[in-house]
Amino acid sequence: MSAPTLAEAVAQYGRDANLLTIAYDGPHASFMSVDLTGSVIACAIGKSAARNTASKPTCRCSGRQGSRAVMLSSSTAQLPNGASRAA
Repeated sequence: MSAPTLAEAVAQYGRDANLLTIAYDGPHASFMSVDLTGSVIACAIGKSAARNTASKPTCRCSGRQGSRAVMLSSSTAQLPNGASRAA
């Protein structure tokens, strides 16, 4: 069985997700609601997650299926409009 597409995963597991970024002192987890625009996950994130993705853009996005975490995406984060840091 092949892995679901990103659109299928969001449809199945919902828009609520967790974002894992890497801070200077270790991992940082954030709750977010995702929007899917084509093959891009768009979401609003806080200052800490924005700062982390600006310096280390590798991140993980996971959803929930009951009590089980389900990986939605493992990718490179990009701040909008070429921003290099959090506002």
